[in-house]
Amino acid sequence: MINTAVGKWKRLSSGALILILAAVLSACTVVKIGEQAQVDKGLGSSGHDSFDPDAYVADVWDKIQPYMEEKAADAREVLDAVATNEDQAGEKYGIRSGASGSTWNFIVTTKAKVLAVHTESRAGTLELDLPPYDGKMDLLAQIGPVFKGSSVRDSLEFIKFDDFRNQIQYAQLANAFNKKIHQEVIVKIDIPALKNKEVELTGAFTAGSQPALLTPVRIQALEGGG
Repeated sequence: MINTAVGKWKRLSSGALILILAAVLSACTVVKIGEQAQVDKGLGSSGHDSFDPDAYVADVWDKIQPYMEEKAADAREVLDAVATNEDQAGEKYGIRSGASGSTWNFIVTTKAKVLAVHTESRAGTLELDLPPYDGKMDLLAQIGPVFKGSSVRDSLEFIKFDDFRNQIQYAQLANAFNKKIHQEVIVKIDIPALKNKEVELTGAFTAGSQPALLTPVRIQALEGGG
């Protein structure tokens, strides 16, 4: 009698153990060695919550400006198209960082005359008159140190929200891009001296603001421009 009970207990225990192991294994994901880098992308070297947005931006920074120069359309052309029909302009010139219906972002380049330099706020800007010059502001360019929005991050086709663990990391990335732009683009220019000068810029803006607010990845003062 006792032996029979023990035998039944062993069979029940073995069955329960098999069920537990099956449940554990079904919750596991098999990742090939070659795919691990993609899994870890955006998570830091440990694959956990050690994401370093500044390091991520530093790693991709050298290809940002060449990419945007290649993709850039003429700013006047894009602004006129957006004013006429935003969605049609987006289909032709823009990129959406999210699903259909999300805001359009545009990469543009242009020459411009600097009408005014605003540094009274930490969210500094340049007032820009685009060709053909008429003395009126057509575009604002951000000069920081505080930058609004995430236009540069959202205009890059090779950076996707799904590459990151959560919304917090994605927002940190936008801030890191803006900080890098201030360090690598803005502080290397004598910004106050740009007033009444002609410059050349490349950058990105997000549809919806009036005037459009450009986040530049390049600002170059043109010799003799004025």
